[in-house]
Amino acid sequence: MIALVIGLVAGAAVVLLDVLRDDDESSASGTDVQSRSQTTDCGEQRFSIAADPRIATTVREIVETFTDSEGDACITVGVRSVASARTAADVARAEGKGLGGSLPDAWIPDSSLWLEVAGRTDEGKERLDGSGTSLATTPVVLATTRDRATAIGWPDAPDWSEALETNGPVTLAVPRLDRDAPGLASLGALQGSRSLPEFARLVAAPPLPEGQPISLVVAGAAEMVPSTEQEVAAATDAGADVVAIYDESFNALNFPLVRVQPLGAEENPDLDALFAKLRDALTKDAGQKVLGAAGFRAPDGTASDDALRTDGVDYSAAAGEPASTTEQIDTARSDWATQGRRARMLLLMDRSGSMGERLPDGQTRAEAAQPALRALAAGASPDDALGLWAFTTGIGNGDYEILLSARRLDLQEDGVGRRAQFLGQVDELTPVVGGATPLYDTIAAAYENATQRYVDGRFNAVVVVTDGRNEDAGSLGLPQLLDQIRRKFDGARPVRIITVAYGEDADVATLRRIADATGGRSYRALTAEQVQSRLGELFSEL
Repeated sequence: MIALVIGLVAGAAVVLLDVLRDDDESSASGTDVQSRSQTTDCGEQRFSIAADPRIATTVREIVETFTDSEGDACITVGVRSVASARTAADVARAEGKGLGGSLPDAWIPDSSLWLEVAGRTDEGKERLDGSGTSLATTPVVLATTRDRATAIGWPDAPDWSEALETNGPVTLAVPRLDRDAPGLASLGALQGSRSLPEFARLVAAPPLPEGQPISLVVAGAAEMVPSTEQEVAAATDAGADVVAIYDESFNALNFPLVRVQPLGAEENPDLDALFAKLRDALTKDAGQKVLGAAGFRAPDGTASDDALRTDGVDYSAAAGEPASTTEQIDTARSDWATQGRRARMLLLMDRSGSMGERLPDGQTRAEAAQPALRALAAGASPDDALGLWAFTTGIGNGDYEILLSARRLDLQEDGVGRRAQFLGQVDELTPVVGGATPLYDTIAAAYENATQRYVDGRFNAVVVVTDGRNEDAGSLGLPQLLDQIRRKFDGARPVRIITVAYGEDADVATLRRIADATGGRSYRALTAEQVQSRLGELFSEL
């Protein structure tokens, strides 16, 4: 990573790890994986349900029983396991944009907060029929090993703060905040009274294998993860050495079932009646018994006599309600991307003839930049992604040359590490005699590239190293460039532009306007030491 900071939180070293859930990567708009399929000539009724991976298997079991009990070969119900955030994005999209097929007829996210996300567009509001009916609840908990829990007072209800106050270090894995409801629900408790930037400076995020968070505890890759009571119960029932630490401030998941209608859809009494029957099957005694046996609580937060009983969970523990809102999701996603411990950066290096001019200390502007770029690459984490473009007229496509695309530094190509490749390319960044500076066209192309390849959970940025003056008469004008950047900037998926201007003749005002369009930063440097200092200041604050 660019700035690795390991701090102490109340005496404990805490490591924050950004990991992905191991869920179905298919889109909610794809083809159903049906729980039962018949080929008939009777006008078959087909009904598809997109369910969050946390509950999809149990819902499929109930639906199979439902279709059998109906005794009607003309009913086909498909249940697909799809991440809630993915379905929310599909439901919210404008018609004809990004949808590869039909949306589901019903949706079961793990939390009502995803209904808010999907309903914040006009299209999403029209597609969703109401706020849904909760099928089950499960408290968000901190999953950890029995030994770790015992060390902090388990089973006598140790809380999150006690976990942080042990003698550590505690390896804490937090799932992606933009896609994982337990991660969002636990962030406030983990962060405490600190601002997110303050909290980010206390933690570090070394590389971690992808997978379901609770599996990281089982495998020993992490000591604690935000999870759910149901996941801990299921893991313990399967023989895993995990227990749940409860804290009511973590809130709960509530699994609402909601009808999804196509835009401009006409009334369909048959499908509406089928949906009502499915809702009854999931909410009445038989369905609730199956959900309880899988470790879920009832919608009112109580556990049934059929609940999956293990000594890793406590069904009598209080559980709050989901508290995250759309605004909280956007804020967490944007702020954590800029404060995150890992980065995806595309560096643009000016190779125009003016970069050969001397600074007051005697070095050329290009020579002053190279040590700073080398230090940047040398200090980056193995899973940071760095890319490098050079720009001046007469190279590459006439404006810029892509030397290295932004890829992780721990990758190997033909036996050569990506970091070594980056350092080698930096050594070749010499000025091109007579080359002009196509600044605006290069920034426009790089920003398009970076926004299209945005990576969640990382600090995404385009870093421009230049003497700061556009010299390409046939290029975009500054107003056009700023307009393009502002239209492409997405506060929920922020890509920042950072500019470093060299020399007394640098067009600092223009570079600042470009950076400001994305909430980025602009620096001026007159010496090699200032160049390295400016980049060092920037990345120490990430």
